[in-house]
Amino acid sequence: MAQTYKNLYPAIYAFDNLYQAHRQARRGGKTSTGLKTRAKSPSG
Repeated sequence: MAQTYKNLYPAIYAFDNLYQAHRQARRGGKTSTGLKTRAKSPSG
């Protein structure tokens, strides 16, 4: 059965939590361009 959390949204959009999520997402991303390339298919 699913669990219910009360007062969850204030914890999600608290600035400290957003900043920490940003830092974690950014870690290791300096060397990549953010674009993924795909090989062309033989049919076109």
